[in-house]
Amino acid sequence: MQAIIELILYLIFYLQAQSLQPNDAHIYQDHYIPESSVYAAEVPSQLTEAQLVYILIEVGWPQDWIPEAVSIAWCESKFSPRAVGDGGNSLGLFQLWVGWFREGEDPLNPYTNAAVALRVRQSRGRFGGAGGWTCADLWGIP
Repeated sequence: MQAIIELILYLIFYLQAQSLQPNDAHIYQDHYIPESSVYAAEVPSQLTEAQLVYILIEVGWPQDWIPEAVSIAWCESKFSPRAVGDGGNSLGLFQLWVGWFREGEDPLNPYTNAAVALRVRQSRGRFGGAGGWTCADLWGIP
């Protein structure tokens, strides 16, 4: 039942994201973020869940990983693209260690952060465990 609810929510967010038009969105790094929930004129200080799901879809997250990714991003940064933790060593939506970013990648750009988080998840084969997201362990996400 939980999987069905998650799928329905995912589809709702996906359909909302697909209906975005340039005239009803703010442009951020060549991507659209819905105006209805943008808190700042430039980069939002906090994204909505729908905005995050849209970003995850855009950067290629597999559908079955999105609910866990949303939970981790909420726990790690409360959907804040500008979050900085661990004395400056963990950055952005997913609070990624600075060493995961390649030269030229902006860790505070939500699209870049989500793309690197996907790369980390793919390379590690899991969310939690040694070297993984603490929030994944706290929430029982493997």
